[in-house]
Parts: sequence; C-alpha cells; structure tokens
Amino acid sequence: MSEQAERQTIAFLSNQTLTPVQKMLADRLEQQGYRCVWLVPGRRWDRWLAEHGVPDTHRLALHALTESSKQLSLASAKRIARQWEQENRPPIAALLRMDRLMRDRPAQRGWQILAAYGQAIEKFLKEQNVVACFGEQTWAWEMLTALIARQQGRGCYFYSTVRIPSERWGLFEPITHQLIHWRTAGEADRAWADGFLPAWRARPVKPFYAASHPSALTFRRYWWDELSRRFGPNSDARSDITVRPPLAALKDRLRLAWNAARLRLFSPFEPAPAEGRFVLFCLHHAPEASIDVFGAPHSDQAHLLRRLSRLLPATHELWVKEHPDWLGDRSPAWLRAIAALPNVRLIDPAASTFALLQRADLVVSITGTVGYEAALMGRPAVGLAPLFFDPLMRVSAADFPDPLLWPMTRLLTPPTEAAAQRHEAECRDFLARLHANSFDGFPDRLARQTQEGRENAADIDTIALGLQAFLQSAHPRA
Repeated sequence: MSEQAERQTIAFLSNQTLTPVQKMLADRLEQQGYRCVWLVPGRRWDRWLAEHGVPDTHRLALHALTESSKQLSLASAKRIARQWEQENRPPIAALLRMDRLMRDRPAQRGWQILAAYGQAIEKFLKEQNVVACFGEQTWAWEMLTALIARQQGRGCYFYSTVRIPSERWGLFEPITHQLIHWRTAGEADRAWADGFLPAWRARPVKPFYAASHPSALTFRRYWWDELSRRFGPNSDARSDITVRPPLAALKDRLRLAWNAARLRLFSPFEPAPAEGRFVLFCLHHAPEASIDVFGAPHSDQAHLLRRLSRLLPATHELWVKEHPDWLGDRSPAWLRAIAALPNVRLIDPAASTFALLQRADLVVSITGTVGYEAALMGRPAVGLAPLFFDPLMRVSAADFPDPLLWPMTRLLTPPTEAAAQRHEAECRDFLARLHANSFDGFPDRLARQTQEGRENAADIDTIALGLQAFLQSAHPRA
C-alpha cells in the first residue's frame, strides 16, 4: 500500500517568513502519522524547503508557471478561472482586486497567472489526495486554493489572529472569515473570559499586529536583506508573485513618506471636540482581504462615507479617524474631500481610539477590529460584513448588509439596562467560545522569532497538538 493510502495528506500554503513555522508544525504532524505536502509560490522558499528535506514530489512549485502562463490568451484564462467561481463566494476579479501586488500588474497577467496556478493546484490536490490545506489569506492564489479545495470537497483552513486578545490565533473558514468552532467551551474557558473581559476594559490594549507596524518614515533593519534579494542575480522578484518588484516597492514607499510628511506639515485633521453626539468610523487600510474580499461591496470608503453622512439625523455628526499606522496611505486631497462633507469631522489620528469609543453613540466599521473593541466595551457597534464577531454587533450584517436598511433611530438610542446586561452575558459567552477554539501565540510574532533564531519549541508543540486535535475532530482517520 502506498504512503498516500496509509497516511492522511495535509497541504501547507507556503507564505514567506511564516514558512519556517509551518515547517516545524509539519514536522510534528508527520511524527504523528500525517503526510505533509507544500504549495509554494516563490523560488526562495521552494529552495529553503528543499534544503530542509522536503522532496520534489511533495512540493508544487507555482513560481515555475509564472512566465509560461503568458501563453494563455485572456479569454482562455477567464474561461479557466470561471470554473472555480461559486455562489456566495467572491468572484476571481475580487481576489485580483484584493491582492496588493497582483493588482499592480496588467489585468491580463493576473488572470493568466491565476488560471495557470489554479490548474496546477487542482491537479496537485487531487493527485496527492489532500485531506486539508492550511495557510493564510494574504494573496489571491491562497484564496483561489480555498475555492478549489471547497469545490473538491477538501478542507481548507486559514490561521489568523483572533484580534482580541491579539496573541491568540485560531482556524478560520476561508473567504467568510468565520472562526471554526470545533471544541465546546468548558469551565476553564468561562473562567478565562470572566477574568479577561474586566481586565481588558480597565486597560484595553492595541492589537499587536497594529502596534508593531512602524511609520512609513521609519527605516526597517531588514530592508538591506530584502534589497539584496531583490536586486541580486538570484532575485526572487522575477517570478514570485508575492514579492513586489524593487522599483515598485521603492515608488510605493516614497509615496507613503511624501504623503505622511505633507499631512504632518499641513494637517487636515482636527482635535476631537469635548462635546457632541457622533457616529465613529475608523478608516481601513487597503488593499487587504478583510475589506476587498469580506467587505467587497463597501470597499470604496469615500463612497461609503458620503452615504453614511447623508443617513445621519441632524443630532449627530460622523467623526472619521484615519488609520494611525497607515498615515500617508491616502493622499491629502482624498482626506480633505472627506473633511469637506457637511456633517463630517476628520479627527486627529493621534487621538485615543479607546476614548472615542467610550463616547460614540455608534461605531461603524466594514470589517475592522474597532467594531469588536467597541462591542467588548459595551458600546453599540455595527459592521458591514458578518465576520466572526458579528454576534456582538447591535444588528447583524447578515440581516442588514447595507446602511440603507439600518434601523438608524434604534441604533442611535442608548440600550436599556436589560439590553446591556444581555450584551454583557453575550460578550462573556463569546470570549469563552473563542478561547476554547484558539491557541496561544501570534503567527507573525512566531515567524519573527524563528527568523531571529529565538523560536519557542513549547509554543510550536502546543499549536501542533491543537492542529492534530482539530484534524482528528474535523477529518477523522478511517
């Protein structure tokens, strides 16, 4: 009997610096009787996996198809890609729009690359008899893999931070970004929730993934290494669709720095007034999966803000706060056009978001963590996409997907004491379930520690045991 028939096969979607962490998890799963294969978009990590013992038969080198995909006509590429589109899932065009590097290429190249990659992925998953795929949802090819796996009846799961607390992560359904509940909350989980919620409210903490993002004007030490990789004779940027070409990266960095400098010199922002009733909207960074895929119908934030400003009664203003970690991502002209709307204020990005949440009559977000934070604080919040924390929103995005449908008067009315008590219980139940179905350790931090040679074997063991328990629950062996 073949190795594939004897052992369940798991596929990992290689994702840049997270790949060493994925490899350590794969090693531990293989020790428990699983067989691990890899989908690899770039030459750098394909070489690294080969050097660390992954045979050619266990790696799908997608980067080898990047150049040859040019042979496909646009019509052929679209016809091929169409077969993977599914009802209630975003079309391929949305995946191309979300991908922050693919969208910089000519439109035809995006379709050609995804069509060629998709055909190879479809064949590889079938030939390897993959039971489940694990990866992130950063790039279009990863999302495409999820669509193909779903179409073939295979599992595909993305690991991501649960946002609050940011140093826990769980397995999410692709595209919909719903946390997979595969364990029932126990007494220990409820005790954790009962302790965590009041402690977090007393001292709310900015999520790690946001706090760790430096200004556009800040120099990163790893840039020297990246420059050598991109300009060297063995540059990965030539065929890896997840590596930005050097000149494009430089141009984008200069744009961010130039805009950030102009916004500091000629600020369109104003301090938050001490009084007044308002609805708070915190701008999202884009492109990104959370807004360009999960919240795709509302990804044009300028249009959304104009609509929201028209829906508010005269008693309220719309306060808009720029993302403090992406100052410069939007031009001064874009921001001034928003500030010019009749009942809109553009609030200083340096203002405390938590202080604004405590004062807001309503917090609106597309898919942002700010809505989750507001809900945990007991403040009315509403989202435009039904993500995993949708049960905590004032109204469900599944029932009210468009602001035109919102019961605005009810949303702006303070909740009764009984409603506040129900919400408190819902928050604790939600956190208990979240704790039961998540693991310690933020993926990006684990990747950084591994890069620096500081990996914690105990953390990897804990996560591997969790993945094994999940696989035994979701995909029990025959």
